[in-house]
Amino acid sequence: MSEPNKELVKIYGRSDKGNFGIIDTIGVPHPFMIGTKHVAYASDHHMGMLGKETMEEVPCEICHMTFTEGKHETALLLECLKEPKNKTAAGKEAQEYLKKIIKFKHFKKNKYAGVTLLDRFSKK
Repeated sequence: MSEPNKELVKIYGRSDKGNFGIIDTIGVPHPFMIGTKHVAYASDHHMGMLGKETMEEVPCEICHMTFTEGKHETALLLECLKEPKNKTAAGKEAQEYLKKIIKFKHFKKNKYAGVTLLDRFSKK
């Protein structure tokens, strides 16, 4: 995993006890997949620039829907930063943090689809 998005870390901070924090964004239900058709189209129609216009005109390689058909949204990625010793307390801490961040202007302005949890500590 790459480094946390410093801008998002600064905006959203950490939960009260520091066990949870927003580290990045993630595509939902999956990231928009760019493929060879996008590259060829961008080359032919947009001077090689793979921008939003190409994603609106050429469908996703996974689901075959265009970016503007509403199937590709962005969510915030919440990470459990420390292994919780008390899962009930950690759950309450995460819940309070989530209630706090969804009220942020940045959250509303960017129209995030929601928040998804990256938990590196759950046992499989």
